[in-house]
Amino acid sequence: MRKNNKSKLDKSTPIYRIINVFEVLAMLRTNKLRIAKLACFEDDNEALDNILHGLQVTAGPCRGSIGSHWEGNFDKALESHNLDKHSGFVSSWTTKAESVAMWSLYSNDFQGVRIKTSIRKLRNSIGLYYKNTSTTNLYRKSPKEEYLATGDAYVAEVTYVNLEKIFNRIRRRKRAYDKLESKLKSLNIEIDISKLKYSHTNFLNLPREKYLIKDMSFSHENEIRAVIQVGKVDARQFDEIIDNRGFLPTTVNGLANRASPKDFSDMLFIDTQEDFIEEVCIDPRCPPFKKLEIKRLFESLGVSVTESSAFGYYPKEDLFTDQFMKIND
Repeated sequence: MRKNNKSKLDKSTPIYRIINVFEVLAMLRTNKLRIAKLACFEDDNEALDNILHGLQVTAGPCRGSIGSHWEGNFDKALESHNLDKHSGFVSSWTTKAESVAMWSLYSNDFQGVRIKTSIRKLRNSIGLYYKNTSTTNLYRKSPKEEYLATGDAYVAEVTYVNLEKIFNRIRRRKRAYDKLESKLKSLNIEIDISKLKYSHTNFLNLPREKYLIKDMSFSHENEIRAVIQVGKVDARQFDEIIDNRGFLPTTVNGLANRASPKDFSDMLFIDTQEDFIEEVCIDPRCPPFKKLEIKRLFESLGVSVTESSAFGYYPKEDLFTDQFMKIND
């Protein structure tokens, strides 16, 4: 499991997620967290990482490098993007406890529940899943010709970018290098890519970890993601790298990075510790009689229930009563 060294997240940082009551009850009963494949997400721009990293290179003097298999072919780029969506699973959380926008989006029937856990507990859960489903561990248990394995897993903040500006920037860069290349060819001048200082730099300053880029229009979510990257691995190539104990180097785990649509189901269910859910908060718009029953249900299961201040009316009667009393003293 990769450690995101650039992440500023403290292990004790509380994180939140709004889901329906039944999913929370299922989590409490099974001690499992459901994680969805990115192909199931509504945002078509999920998993654009490889496309962007490839374009920022092929739009410059380093054509034929990253993204060369779809360079100049939009259909192949779309196919590659689709495979990326089927190669990643994401559980979305937020550091923002109170948000009218989040309640409105994820509890549109007024009956959603906000659950709370910590970065530490989320990392522990995906770390255990990675350990059990990594290529090296699967190979150690039962040598086969191929595996459906986990290639990486991490918890990190989402980076919000203006995708429209980024693609326009790539477009301008591509036009500039097209003109430069044409001019240099007319002068019989060749570019030595190895001497270009910026030949493989990340000029868009994008995160290196996959599945962490979203458009600025989603920035209100303050999203923290648990990412599980999966893929199919051909084990026949391992014969030459197995050590004398029959072990594989852990570097082969990274080979599990590309899956086809049929390789994995749309959902993963990973184990969580019993106290994974630290507290719940019921949608403040929930009708009082339903809210009372939901509260009683969670309390009977030993789960702490808190109140939300979202949608609340802040002027309270006691303030005006106190003021009235002081005026008349």
